[in-house]
Amino acid sequence: ENWYLLLRVNYYELKDYKNMAVVLRELVSLYPKKQYLQDLAGAYSQMGDTKKQLGIMEAMYETGYVTSESQLKNLASLFIMHGVPYKAAKVLKKGIDEGTVRETEKILSLLSQSWMQSREDKKAIPPLRKAAALSSGGELWIRLGQAYANVDQWNEAVKALRTGLNKGGLKRTGAANILLGMSYYNMKMLDKAKTAFAAASRTGNRKNKKAADQWIKYIDTELERMESLAQR
Repeated sequence: ENWYLLLRVNYYELKDYKNMAVVLRELVSLYPKKQYLQDLAGAYSQMGDTKKQLGIMEAMYETGYVTSESQLKNLASLFIMHGVPYKAAKVLKKGIDEGTVRETEKILSLLSQSWMQSREDKKAIPPLRKAAALSSGGELWIRLGQAYANVDQWNEAVKALRTGLNKGGLKRTGAANILLGMSYYNMKMLDKAKTAFAAASRTGNRKNKKAADQWIKYIDTELERMESLAQR
């Protein structure tokens, strides 16, 4: 075993991660230990083979070897990278429930993202609401508004979107105003919807302006129709 360990160190110093992985596979086979599995996952990471890294990490998680916060975060990130967001969400939720993973803004945002990618919009809302409350900018509030809109909770969507717009620092202010306008529209508040769409139209983004102007034209038609009906 000691000779294998010495050989592994030499390959590591040479940055020959491919042969280091070969040695570690031998060590895992002959002397199955948690540390060798961790080192093998690390070797695959160094080689950029994240699929094999995930395979090792998942096997370790199932056998109770992945227990630290950093390991759980890494495993969740690998699940998301390889299109398995539901497993990422389960790993993070279990870690939080057990007190292993702290409820930081980054972790809560990652958990919410995992649920949303899994089409579990309702489960995405509680951690996203906590993450938004911890954030200094408005971006997470806009994401929270989108999550509420996805489940037709328009009143809550409006509150979150307005908070995000007031906090500022947004990458896509026009898109946020369009979503706000749509939320108002679904609440039958056409005047406020029109105001939000007008704000989106002024952002300078051609795509947003086109969409917002179409909405304004549609709302004007609706308002004219309602006025005509009221006069009959």
